[in-house]
Amino acid sequence: MNFKLIFITLFSISVLLGTIYSKHMKINKNFFVLKPLTLISIIIMGVLSQNIDRNILNQLILIGILFSLLGDILLMFGKKEFLIGMGAFFLTHIFYINAFILDGFHLNYIFIFFTSLFSILFYLFIYSSLNSHKIPVLIYSLAISTMLITSRSYFQLHDNINGKLILLGAILFTISDILLAIKQYKGEFPYCSTLVYLTYFSGQYFICLTMWY
Repeated sequence: MNFKLIFITLFSISVLLGTIYSKHMKINKNFFVLKPLTLISIIIMGVLSQNIDRNILNQLILIGILFSLLGDILLMFGKKEFLIGMGAFFLTHIFYINAFILDGFHLNYIFIFFTSLFSILFYLFIYSSLNSHKIPVLIYSLAISTMLITSRSYFQLHDNINGKLILLGAILFTISDILLAIKQYKGEFPYCSTLVYLTYFSGQYFICLTMWY
């Protein structure tokens, strides 16, 4: 493994652990610095790969992560900014979807069926708590479900390390969104923030890691 990749990976893990600790201990000053820095370190990892120029897949992924950074920052400010933050993450999924279907789209009807079924059931589960967010959450659910389906398609078309990393990253990203939605609309649960951060940043890390291969 490249030394630069090892260093930035260890740095990202350290900042993530600092983020989780600051959130748990309610050290807001540190948290507001460390949370965005976690994703910034992942973005730097992608840039250091030097595989962005003339690589449309990597460019789309990097733009998607930049919108995630905007979403991260907005979500730290409270409920009023939550919907705008959701919009930023919606754009992340749009860029990821376009990245994952650059080489075509492989239909896996079983995966599409179960992903769609789960998405519908989960939407119904949180529906009563959505209030004025019913339509935005529905649109967002369609986007993240499509992102997951296209990541599976990419894996089918690219049975290599990149295919595995993108599918794993997309699954973790989806799990983080599910946990965040439960936290936001159904209420806090034990270690909810920790689980959201672990799955979300890990998912982004694995997707961005594809730039190195």
